[in-house]
Amino acid sequence: MANNSLFQPEDQTPRRKGVARVRATDAGLQQINQARKRKGWSKYCRAWYELAFTSQSTLKRFWRKNRIGVDYFVSICSAVGIDEWESIADWTE
Repeated sequence: MANNSLFQPEDQTPRRKGVARVRATDAGLQQINQARKRKGWSKYCRAWYELAFTSQSTLKRFWRKNRIGVDYFVSICSAVGIDEWESIADWTE
C-alpha cells in the first residue's frame, strides 16, 4: 500500500494543510468529562458534536487523545462550557 502523506500513520486521520493540531491532556479529559455529565450528554452525543460544528468521528478522535484541528478542539471544549481550552491542551507530538 502506498504511503499517502495526507494521513498520519498512527491514527489515519486526514490532515488539513497548515492547521495546528492538538489533543487533550488526561486531566483535561477529566474536566471535559465532568462538564459533559453536567449537561447530561454521552461521550458521543449528537447535540454535542452538532453544537461544536464537528462530526461524531472527530469527537471520537478527541476522546481517544488523537490530535485534531485546534478549531475543532476549541469548539468541542466551548460546547460543554470550557472556555480556557489552552489549559487542557497537549501540544506535544
